[in-house]
Amino acid sequence: HVLVARDVEGAVTVAPDGRTARFELGFPVEGLAVDEPAARAAAGLGGPLPPEDVAGVRRNLLGPEVLDAARWPRVTLRADAATRVDGPESGGT
Repeated sequence: HVLVARDVEGAVTVAPDGRTARFELGFPVEGLAVDEPAARAAAGLGGPLPPEDVAGVRRNLLGPEVLDAARWPRVTLRADAATRVDGPESGGT
């Protein structure tokens, strides 16, 4: 499955030397898009799923067994120390 969060808010702070950073990003769980055809294709997952399958995945994802969106309506990602890695496998220069 492919999840897309579009309503992302937050801040990224990069050190003056550009080698380290910290960030906090968040988005509402209810805003997650599930298995959109373009996102599935970009991820190499093949063609679109039937609408009823997408609805079922979304219902399970947001329900109490997985993300429990009613109890936890927002996802927040925080890194207090992120370090730049140079090299061909990282895409860095």
